[in-house]
Amino acid sequence: MKRGLQTTVRFSAVLLFTLSLLLLSEPSFAQPTITPHTPGQNAVDVAVNTNIQVQFDEAINGATVNENTFNVDGSMTGEMAGAFSGAGTDTITLNPTTDFEPGEVVTVTLTTGIKNAGGDALAAPYTWQFTVEAEDATGAFGPQQIISASANGARRV
Repeated sequence: MKRGLQTTVRFSAVLLFTLSLLLLSEPSFAQPTITPHTPGQNAVDVAVNTNIQVQFDEAINGATVNENTFNVDGSMTGEMAGAFSGAGTDTITLNPTTDFEPGEVVTVTLTTGIKNAGGDALAAPYTWQFTVEAEDATGAFGPQQIISASANGARRV
């Protein structure tokens, strides 16, 4: 009977030790989610020199944010490089190296390579687009030409 009691006590001690380690280490089981971002989905007339900012529901590991995991692609400028800021916080900002072109459509893709401080990745890639403001134009058209056709199919200008 003594031996069974010793085994039970040892097992209980190991179980308590394991549980205390789990509680003290504060494991992360939640994947980060995106809350607001700017520019917004399908925004129009966005300034050519805008920064792209994404807010998450928890702090993000800055080492996981780069041009491969936070991809910005302009329809005219192509893949955009820039400086990232906000490592270790819940808000990551990209300041593009060059301005966007007027009127271009910009696609932003965040991949599952972005991870929170606990090492958990986004559950799925996230993509959105916005359109950069176009420059003002005159709206002038060339001279008007009238084209008419006769009954026999001849055309006159």
